[in-house]
Amino acid sequence: MAHPKIIQQRLLDWIAGNMGDKQPLPTDLQIAERFNLPSLESARGLLADLADAGKITIKGFGPSRVITLGHAKAGFAPARPVSRSVSKPLEPIEDRADKMRRILGGNRPAPAAAATPGPRFSPAPVRPECKNPAPAPAPVVAPHPIVGLEMPRPPVTAIKGPRHVNVLLPGEEFAKLDALAEKADVMPGRLAREQMILWLNETPPAAAPPTIIPASIASAAIRDGFPVIEFARRMMVLGLAAYAYEMVGEPPC
Repeated sequence: MAHPKIIQQRLLDWIAGNMGDKQPLPTDLQIAERFNLPSLESARGLLADLADAGKITIKGFGPSRVITLGHAKAGFAPARPVSRSVSKPLEPIEDRADKMRRILGGNRPAPAAAATPGPRFSPAPVRPECKNPAPAPAPVVAPHPIVGLEMPRPPVTAIKGPRHVNVLLPGEEFAKLDALAEKADVMPGRLAREQMILWLNETPPAAAPPTIIPASIASAAIRDGFPVIEFARRMMVLGLAAYAYEMVGEPPC
């Protein structure tokens, strides 16, 4: 969009005045601020309008931009056209050698190369086709290295270190354990652990020899219909009473 003529003339007078006073030419920012232009691109467009009208000539851009008044002189055309040499592609060396051979030998064509015979070979003998071929042997399958072998099991080793044991106690037993733990001022789990360790480390008492009941007493109890153990106890009491009466003369109390 072309700017008004009055603004173009004022800018041209500004540039010409700075050139006459040998002052630096206005920059795009100064042009935009002086003529209240919306952007730096509008300032460059205003300079382009002057250049299109033939008022100024602009060379370069940015800080190295040079502005002169009027149109720049056009360059001179050359006095005569410059001829360009056209290089032809070189012929193959075989064609050039053939030309030289024809020139030196009176246009006689070059002798054709003698054909070299190919290598001799004898056909391979054809084997007669077998009408009833023997069946091919079945492939031998090697035994699998793992099938049929029992893998060794790792030895079972005891696990060292503390282990965890979950124990469920009935309500009454847990109440007793809780009461004992409260008296000892410890947690129930700790008290149960300590008591179990003590019980496991104690030496168990020797087993009492079994009570031998004579066969006569057992047969008498069975005959009279009494339990054998109860009958044996009663016989022991009666025997002790008879023994005391015999030794002391008085029955035991």
